[in-house]
Amino acid sequence: MSWIEKELRKREKLEARAQAKQDSLQHGEEEANEHARIQTLWALFEATNDALPKKLKLQREVATGEGFSVERSTFLVALNAKNGACLGYTGDAIRYLWPKKSLRSSNNFWIRWQPGLGYRLSRRVKPSAFRAGTEEKPFREPAVDHILRCLVVDRRVTFRSVRKRRFWLF
Repeated sequence: MSWIEKELRKREKLEARAQAKQDSLQHGEEEANEHARIQTLWALFEATNDALPKKLKLQREVATGEGFSVERSTFLVALNAKNGACLGYTGDAIRYLWPKKSLRSSNNFWIRWQPGLGYRLSRRVKPSAFRAGTEEKPFREPAVDHILRCLVVDRRVTFRSVRKRRFWLF
């Protein structure tokens, strides 16, 4: 093996390392963008809650490590309704929790940001032989008002009411 081939291999390895480093930095930027998008949506939820009259505002609870249930332990901040339902911010997602359990499709759902797809809803469904155990749909951003209204009046937010449909009339 000549010195020319050795030098070419050495330079190829250096280029590959530099490319891998750049790719990891870009991945970190995408992840930071993901968190920023979810944080923006959470800020919209909080601003909408703050705009409500004092008697209708949802109780805002910041995680202190004690008093949160196991389901709510990942929440950094939660907006709690009187009936036990809540909307929680985890840092990388927003989760809606309904206090009553369901053996079929879950009454709870997650809102996440996916690059190229936008805000996505996901929930657990009863697994079958033909489909996976989760259902994922696009999230309809104007549904922020609907979610808060349901929390204030102690109604369950349905997965169908906040997802984008194929043909939306308004």
